[in-house]
Amino acid sequence: MFGGRFQHVCEQCFHQSPRKVSLTDLCQSHPRPVPLLAHIITDSTRKQCHAIRPMPYAPHVRMCAHSSRGFLCREENGHCPNAHSEVELAVWKVEQKYGLTRSAIQDDTGENIGFYCRLCLVSASTQESFEAHCSSLEHGRILAADSLQVWNHRDPPDRMKRCFICENPSQCIYGEGCEKAHSQEELQEWILRVKISRRNKQVVEEESLQSYRDRLMQEYQHSSSDNPVLSEEGEVIEGIKVICDSPLEIKSEQKPVKKDWNFTVHSKGLTICSEEL
Repeated sequence: MFGGRFQHVCEQCFHQSPRKVSLTDLCQSHPRPVPLLAHIITDSTRKQCHAIRPMPYAPHVRMCAHSSRGFLCREENGHCPNAHSEVELAVWKVEQKYGLTRSAIQDDTGENIGFYCRLCLVSASTQESFEAHCSSLEHGRILAADSLQVWNHRDPPDRMKRCFICENPSQCIYGEGCEKAHSQEELQEWILRVKISRRNKQVVEEESLQSYRDRLMQEYQHSSSDNPVLSEEGEVIEGIKVICDSPLEIKSEQKPVKKDWNFTVHSKGLTICSEEL
């Protein structure tokens, strides 16, 4: 019905950030890996891995309301009492009804998937290649979507913090470009989408699914330091060094004035980019 195979993976690797799928017997990161049953499907382009957590002690098992609608559940690391995939729910139901023994469905063969992006169903063998994936356009497009659900109304305005309804939607001069909702139904959908977007953003940050650039910007924005974004005095952010070929400040009696700066960014001993401004 579901295809794929059931295998024990290292629970510590699976819940680390970023997520990594390592078979228990092949894990090289933890001397005593804790086994976690997982359902794994692989093909030439996509890899999918769902944890099969221990069945909760409840008279009825059901799907998580967030996961069933394509949202990211923040309580996935063992705290949510509901299933996060159809296959997890199916295993729980068979365990509950027929007393299934998990060793009966476990497959001992297989190989490590590596770093795993559960949004794009893509794996990477190294941290560097995973970082490259998180910086890709396809990954960014999926991050920008608030869920897998099809919505009925317009997209809410970008970076909207509060939702308002238009006073005269039938004669609104802004039309489709209006940043206020044109009906109560649209208003409620916008409110829901803003909540989903905020929750998904938190999950993405917790699981290190942001691009390297976005993580650096977040670290700088949340930093209590008064360091400038660019400095001629070495590292502003740990592990990052920006070198400019000329002084950052110039004085000129003429206005306007044109000046070119060439910046080179070094990360962990490697030059990651060179840009001219």
